[in-house]
Amino acid sequence: MIREVSESGWRAASHRLGIDEPVLKAVAVVESSGSGFLPLPEEEPKVLFEGHAFHRLTQGKFSQSHPGLSYA
Repeated sequence: MIREVSESGWRAASHRLGIDEPVLKAVAVVESSGSGFLPLPEEEPKVLFEGHAFHRLTQGKFSQSHPGLSYA
């Protein structure tokens, strides 16, 4: 089953976030590589690892030992 956001869902979300609907759709496509869910049969939401966010949240504790995972 492919999960899609309805047009009314896009409108509501963009209104709630205070941004234009095309901007929200563009960010969704780029950040999810076209889909927010893993391919079937998993049907789980994608979780994208962000090394710079990991670095910030761990105060760079792992930057030297794991530079591929933790970077500014």
